[in-house]
Amino acid sequence: MAVTSMTPQSQKLALATSEPKRRSEFVQAWRRFRNNQLAVAGLIFLLLICAMAI
Repeated sequence: MAVTSMTPQSQKLALATSEPKRRSEFVQAWRRFRNNQLAVAGLIFLLLICAMAI
């Protein structure tokens, strides 16, 4: 049986090549929504209409 040891350098390399943390679909959608200025303005407008209706 072969025994391999990880040196500090190879540990750093293993961490660097790991897959980046995935964002949830909600977070991805929220970021895309915030980048769309017209959609944000529409949301603010709808919130104002709802607030005035109360």
